[in-house]
Amino acid sequence: SSDIGPIAPSTPPPPGTPALTTVTVAVAAGLAIRVSPSQLAVSGLPVTPPPSIAIVDSTGATRLTDSLLITASLAGGGVLSGTTVVQAVNGIATFPNLIVLRAGTGPLIFSSGALLPATTPPVQVTPGPASVATVTTLSSGEVVVVVTNAAGNIVTGVSGTSLNVTLLGPPVQVVTVVLTNGTASLSAFTNRSSDIGP
Repeated sequence: SSDIGPIAPSTPPPPGTPALTTVTVAVAAGLAIRVSPSQLAVSGLPVTPPPSIAIVDSTGATRLTDSLLITASLAGGGVLSGTTVVQAVNGIATFPNLIVLRAGTGPLIFSSGALLPATTPPVQVTPGPASVATVTTLSSGEVVVVVTNAAGNIVTGVSGTSLNVTLLGPPVQVVTVVLTNGTASLSAFTNRSSDIGP
């Protein structure tokens, strides 16, 4: 056994010495949606408002010093255009011209390496306005006129509209068809190569 001798008192710091503070810096843990796009969008046009994504730590606080690359994708393998990869500034990445090229419904997903991704609510994308009419042959052999928008989607909202179609001859023939859900059949006419007339 042993005895403990007297313990010398600790020496207090000199007056005016600041107290030591331990600072723990949380590491980046994931991404968070700061501004979510509208749940309604039009194919071929940027989603609005522009999505804004934050790099956050485990407490959900934005890491203001981070500048990682953040990538946008569409669930289900949909096609995105515009700027799909943005470098964060002060921990925030904003996507000003993110464009969905196909009609449908699905969430946008934002990812960066091993960080937990961020997912928006589902976005319903409708076809944009009609811009092109083409004549095509279906797998069944039926020749149809199809009206699409700039993104290549059939504009199903176009019905009751008359369209003049020039059938190349011989003889050349101009016929009028009426669109239903963005398409019109030419099966009642000769099955020949066709161009859209004026």
